[in-house]
Amino acid sequence: MTNEDPNNRTLILLRPDLDDLPPVTLPDGIRFRPYRTGDEETWTRVWQESEPFDPITDAAFRQSYGQDEALLAERIYFAVDDVTGQDIGTVTAWTEETPSKNHAGLNGWGRVHWLATLPAYQGRGIGKALFLYCLHKLRDFGHRESFLVTSSGRTAAVALYEKYGFHEAVTGAP
Repeated sequence: MTNEDPNNRTLILLRPDLDDLPPVTLPDGIRFRPYRTGDEETWTRVWQESEPFDPITDAAFRQSYGQDEALLAERIYFAVDDVTGQDIGTVTAWTEETPSKNHAGLNGWGRVHWLATLPAYQGRGIGKALFLYCLHKLRDFGHRESFLVTSSGRTAAVALYEKYGFHEAVTGAP
């Protein structure tokens, strides 16, 4: 993230266990679907329309996820409005397989990555449902703990994450 505003700092939030997750409840008329080949344009559109802080380039999808279509189909999900058929949100149940300078000590942890809901659909519980769905998927994939990266300026998102057991990482330790 490119957060130069000291009042909008990058946060690494942790949930040390994925036990006792509440059930996922979808709002009426919303369903989830997995990534399909070609969805990088859909993902990019959702992010470009949703991201208030950092510009999302057309290359961001491949830079973040690479080319393994089978892995993408297993790990990326979309929320769909059944009335319009429009993809209105996305989340990724990712993992940190190798050590990262930005997420030291978190390799092997499940990562809630790139959660977004289109602005016209925010406040309806769709982001919450995507978030919980992602946590359940991470647990299904065998992860015992999870983390995410966000910014302090996303106050509603941070409140949601904290409500479901995430807390800020202490600098220098997971």
